[in-house]
Amino acid sequence: MVNNFSEYDRISDTLMFFNDFTILEFVVIMSTKDKNGNRISFHSECDYNTNKYSGVDVGHSIKRRMTFYYAINDRRAFNRSFIIRPEDAMTFIMLIESQILPWYFDSKRKIFSFVEGQLKVTGQYQDIYFAKNEYSYLKLQPCVYSFDNGTYKEGIRMYVSNEEVYVDMEIDRFLGLFYFVSRVDMYSVASNMVTYAKMPPYNVNLFSYNGLTGGGQRLQLTNPDNFLPEDPTVVNEEDVKMNNFFNRTATKKSPKKK
Repeated sequence: MVNNFSEYDRISDTLMFFNDFTILEFVVIMSTKDKNGNRISFHSECDYNTNKYSGVDVGHSIKRRMTFYYAINDRRAFNRSFIIRPEDAMTFIMLIESQILPWYFDSKRKIFSFVEGQLKVTGQYQDIYFAKNEYSYLKLQPCVYSFDNGTYKEGIRMYVSNEEVYVDMEIDRFLGLFYFVSRVDMYSVASNMVTYAKMPPYNVNLFSYNGLTGGGQRLQLTNPDNFLPEDPTVVNEEDVKMNNFFNRTATKKSPKKK
């Protein structure tokens, strides 16, 4: 069965990998539900009576309900995520510019220095919180990031809605996050993504997820000429092992029978 444009729940772009598990995504919501649980597409059309034009009795309009955000998402667990919506962006930008960037680029407030040839955090600082509530927050603190080749660079440690799990990264990678939030037109990106979603072919590189605990099935396209698989076959049941934070209604994968 081929998916229809109106049946998609969301479209997302993966923009950055902070480490092997934590990623930055841009997400556009394409379906929501009403109080009765019925699907409501972000796209709707309306016909109405009109006398605006000569010889035209019926007018038509297209309406879109645009919901979009950045998501910092740990693919191992749904409770290790943080969402930055348009209404959060300016507060996030001002916090980074006033509190975080001086650690690295302000000569009077810089907190890194070399001690006996090794880069260390030697200055005074306070942990910086960007929090929506006690369960949804980013906590940021400076660190020295070590590369695999033994070199070091100024870094930052980022806790994502969880005090037990954090991400260490070099400051350049964190500045990538800052660039996306501070320089990219979120509405333009969202509009472009839904335009992409509306253009067939569909069911290309299709995965079927089987719950929050991981596991999935890659469906092989058996009709590559027009990308409409008439009889998809499973080629690898364990191909994908990651959590899907946004799919809260997924069910756990059944255990294999012995």
